[in-house]
Amino acid sequence: MLSINENANEHYFIFENLDENECLCRKKAIDKKTGKFVALSAFKIIQLEEEEEESLNMFKNRFHKYIKVVFTKKHPAILKMKKYGYGFDNSINFFTISKFYKNGNIAASTKEYLDTNGQNKDKMNPLIRSKIIFGVASAMKYLHQLNCINENLTLENIILDDNFEPKIRDFSLYHYYGSPKCNLNESNYIYIAPELLKGSEFYTCLVDVYSFAFVIYKMFSNVVTFADSNSSQFSSIQYLDRIKNGERPIKPDLMPDCYWDLVTACFDEDFDNRPSFAEIVDFLKFDKFAIEEFGMKTDMEKFREYKKRISKCFIQKY
Repeated sequence: MLSINENANEHYFIFENLDENECLCRKKAIDKKTGKFVALSAFKIIQLEEEEEESLNMFKNRFHKYIKVVFTKKHPAILKMKKYGYGFDNSINFFTISKFYKNGNIAASTKEYLDTNGQNKDKMNPLIRSKIIFGVASAMKYLHQLNCINENLTLENIILDDNFEPKIRDFSLYHYYGSPKCNLNESNYIYIAPELLKGSEFYTCLVDVYSFAFVIYKMFSNVVTFADSNSSQFSSIQYLDRIKNGERPIKPDLMPDCYWDLVTACFDEDFDNRPSFAEIVDFLKFDKFAIEEFGMKTDMEKFREYKKRISKCFIQKY
């Protein structure tokens, strides 16, 4: 059962449920003071035993680091938080407030785009898709420069702003939610790196690179396909067993070769062989990554302007 912190209820009127899972719920709310719509994310209350105090302290550190990034650091592809509230005693209970963007996350619009061969081109098209991939890579490079691991990079956690440009949200928190269900559910299991699936206590920011591979994959295919079957033919457990055994999906028909080369590098079993996001951003600067599909092409002038604008946000030392 998820609940909204009392402070949130005091200042915000819940207008509409957006989505919910075992870990969090997102709601469209109205700021009672301004009358404007906001997005409210309420994270699951976790009751902790005394012996779990160390976990609570780790979560505090992670949460404060997250707050510092989303409040004091500026990157156009990271969703900016307006307010937050939390309580830390023997439980974890917090909510965040951000601007509400009517375009929502890219999961549904991507699925519709692929299902209809690009017919919803006002909401999704080659220019928007090229911006999403480059913008997310740019944001992830920025986070890694700040020593932040996302651990939650999925299509559902990439939203489009009013200009149809991407913003990532809800990063760097799931590792300390305290419930295995928070790290593994029906919407995100394909994005989880094999070293995490195998229970490794040591892992690096390159788990996000693996997730990015499947962000790209899912942007070109609604179904994850192996050589002998697709993901609709087996359970999540069967899928994860294949990944742990070193199997990987095959190339989607719609995906250009340059993207497939990048994806295969990013989901390498050995994380040391995966490229960093600094390298990925350098790859994506080449014009060959401008998407052409369904008889449409990326507007190169607008795409180059976006890449130039967003590239100014990098921290010089990496």
